[in-house]
Amino acid sequence: MASDKAESVELTIVPIATITPVITEGNPVITAATTVTTNVTTPVTTTLQEEVAKTELTAAQKMVLATMYVDVKETVEKILTVSSVSDIVRIAQSIAEIIKRLEATSLVGADKKRIALELTRDLIKDVLHSDSVLAIYDAIAEDILETMVDVSRTLNVVEEAAEKACVSCFSSK
Repeated sequence: MASDKAESVELTIVPIATITPVITEGNPVITAATTVTTNVTTPVTTTLQEEVAKTELTAAQKMVLATMYVDVKETVEKILTVSSVSDIVRIAQSIAEIIKRLEATSLVGADKKRIALELTRDLIKDVLHSDSVLAIYDAIAEDILETMVDVSRTLNVVEEAAEKACVSCFSSK
C-alpha cells in the first residue's frame, strides 16, 4: 500500500560556484540570498517501472535507463550511504559515476544528459528515501552535470592538442 509523505523543504538557489554547505547536526544547510520553500509529496513505495514510466524520456532512453540502473545501483548506493560526506558532494559523485558509465555507450550528448539526470534522481530516491536530498538534487544537479561536461571538454581539447604537438618542440635540447 503506497502512502504519501509530505515534507517542507527550504532551498537556496544559487549558482553552483557559490554554494557553501554548512553542516549542522549532520544536515547540510545551503546559505545564500534567494530562498524557496516548497512542499514535496512523494509516494513512499514506487517501483522502478513506475518511475521510468512517469519520465519524459523516449522508449530507447527508458530502456538504457533501466539497464544502467541495474549496472550502477550498487556503486552509487555505496556513494550515497556515506554519511560523513555532505549531500552536495554525494550528489556530485553519483552524477560523475553515472556519466562515466554513459561515456562507454554510443548515445549522443543530449540523451546521456537526460538519462544521467533521471537515473541519478531515481537512485537517490530509491536509496535515501529523502525528500530534502531530492530537493537539493533538483536545485543543483543540472549545473553540476554541465560543469563536469565543460571540464571534460577542456581536458579533451588539451589532450588532443598534446597529441598533435611536435614532440621535438618540447624537448630540452
